[in-house]
Amino acid sequence: MAKTYHDLYLDGRKLLSSAHVDGASLEARELLCHVTGKTRDELLRDGRLYAFDDVENSYRQLLEKRIAGMPAAYLIGEWSFCDLTLDITPDVLIPRIDTEVIAERAVAVGRRMTPGCRVLDLCTGSGCIGLVIAAHVAGSRVVLADWSEDALSVAHGNVRRNHLNNV
Repeated sequence: MAKTYHDLYLDGRKLLSSAHVDGASLEARELLCHVTGKTRDELLRDGRLYAFDDVENSYRQLLEKRIAGMPAAYLIGEWSFCDLTLDITPDVLIPRIDTEVIAERAVAVGRRMTPGCRVLDLCTGSGCIGLVIAAHVAGSRVVLADWSEDALSVAHGNVRRNHLNNV
């Protein structure tokens, strides 16, 4: 039976909640946005429209993988962090809310430095903290470093993706 985008979202949220996934509402929406190629606003706008069977099947497959323990960020391949969209792979840790607090604190400290600051982000992973500083502290110069070449590759892609020329 055909389902609307809104119905798919509700089903996904229910499945994730029953599997005790923290943030089930957020993750159900993000996974559905990924499958449909729609933004959050577009998904809300189109909620009453019927989804194609292939969209429903793809969504269910992602939900099953999520319930089996694969983090949503790895399934989607990107994650939002302090107003930046970052590529995320299993080669890097997924940026968390508590990491946003650290990044925001670093930005506040960096803004007090004149004429800008120089930052070395060791064990950078996706580059999330250094990139937030580069994006929000005028005159900053940021160096990203990591032992893992795969992680550095992800970080380098995030520099390009966010058009940062001070990293």
